[in-house]
Amino acid sequence: MWVHAEAIPLLSRVYDRYGDMFSESTLRSCSFLTVAAESLVKCLALLERCSVRVLRAEDKALIKATLDDLESINVNVGWLRNHYDGVITMMGDFATIERLEKQLEEVKARIGRSSTFPGAVAALDDAIITGLL
Repeated sequence: MWVHAEAIPLLSRVYDRYGDMFSESTLRSCSFLTVAAESLVKCLALLERCSVRVLRAEDKALIKATLDDLESINVNVGWLRNHYDGVITMMGDFATIERLEKQLEEVKARIGRSSTFPGAVAALDDAIITGLL
């Protein structure tokens, strides 16, 4: 299998940690194995470079499709699938947290505008911090 020189350090780290991912592969052609290895490297590079919050939809789609393809030819990428699924879950969690933070700020603003009780927003913050809400 021939891969670009810049892919070798990343593939070496993966090989050291997870073993020969291609040992059970149905591919036999060196050129197809190279394409599969470089596709794997591209997914790894995307996941390494991108913050969970900025992984673009097209990158998510590319990674998912590549993992599906690699699994269909028996390349052992279950470890990467688990990592990818975790990233997707975290992205959903971050989106939920951001939405809830925005809603909380809106509630605090409404309480601050409508309250005759001085310090109502501070009391709400204290209740949230202490776990009462």
